[in-house]
Amino acid sequence: MIPIGSASTPNSAGCINDLVLSILIFKLNEVYLGIDISQIYEMVACNTIDDEEIELQYIDKLIPFRNKPVIYICPTALLINNNREDWSGRTTKYGIIIDMPIEIIEINIAQIQPLPILIEQYTKSIWAAYIKGDDIVLLLDLYKIDSLK
Repeated sequence: MIPIGSASTPNSAGCINDLVLSILIFKLNEVYLGIDISQIYEMVACNTIDDEEIELQYIDKLIPFRNKPVIYICPTALLINNNREDWSGRTTKYGIIIDMPIEIIEINIAQIQPLPILIEQYTKSIWAAYIKGDDIVLLLDLYKIDSLK
């Protein structure tokens, strides 16, 4: 169980170009994806979850993905900072199952690239991209995934 913290912080000057996001990077079928850790409450191994109040869904079932089957090698649950109470007052926790969490990095928002129009029209949950070396990391917004609202 790894608690995840908050992200965005300006430097001493407070300039918008100096804002950073802390991003959790993971891999799914050779595609790098990233999530702002301020949207994550906790990261936990799937085999340790015994709470019946948590609704978990696999990430490849929530966002448009290639038609290739996804094989999860190291499934990990991310509990989302979006708990809700139902009409009876019961709190429901939501989470997604990702594969192969790699690292948490800080990126300057000036380094974030807009998506090509073709991808932007295809999904609202992938909002931008970050170039990390030779790789492209697609940035996800968990709050824009319809079934998690």
